[in-house]
Amino acid sequence: GGFKCHGMGGVVWGVIGGEISRAWKPQKCLPRFSGVTGSNGRSKYPGWRFVMPLDLSLYLVTDYRISWEASLQCIRNGIEGGVTAVQLREKGKPVEEVRKNALALKHLLDPLGVPLIINDFLEVTRDVEAAGVHLGGADVTVKEARKFLGPDFRIGISVSSLSEMNEAPIDLCDYISASPVFPSFTKKDAAPPLGIEGLEEIRANCELPLVAIGGIHTGNAGLVCSTGVDGICVVSAIFQSEDP
Repeated sequence: GGFKCHGMGGVVWGVIGGEISRAWKPQKCLPRFSGVTGSNGRSKYPGWRFVMPLDLSLYLVTDYRISWEASLQCIRNGIEGGVTAVQLREKGKPVEEVRKNALALKHLLDPLGVPLIINDFLEVTRDVEAAGVHLGGADVTVKEARKFLGPDFRIGISVSSLSEMNEAPIDLCDYISASPVFPSFTKKDAAPPLGIEGLEEIRANCELPLVAIGGIHTGNAGLVCSTGVDGICVVSAIFQSEDP
């Protein structure tokens, strides 16, 4: 109720961004159809859709615990401070509300060149022409998502262990999210924390772009980056900050 999202986002983002730039050079998902688009960014071929590069360096996931108006302001501040991708996570909300929020968010992000990822809702992902979808263990399968969306939407998945990643259909995915690295209160049903050693183990065996999420903040972002991940995902570090 008393939450306020204000300021330019420089404090939190400056610290995290500095840790990122010192620790690693992130791997980026390149455009799927580079070289086949016109000057307006639209495909030259019917049925083909241009997909902007997906830079996962600083990946912001929306927080259902605050109002939509406050969320938008936090996202604006985050982009000013260096956010490179945004995921809309609206678990349990009616599909029409998710679609409405997704359209508003895409309207904000597109002119800034920041890709939008939708959590779980395949139809919304397709209808608003988001960059892609993110799937958890309880969502539809990757195979179903790829069949529904086709080849030119990004698909990311969450894994909580090396064995879980090894069982996943990696050939159908574009990136992996390892979670949670540390204890987190954002997800009530989160798996036991991986810790730095668990994250390093996944990194050593993952050929796709890898991002880390769960309990990451300015105090431990540098340690997470040192494992060689391609990006970090944050929720509470921004949305629950007094000055995002």
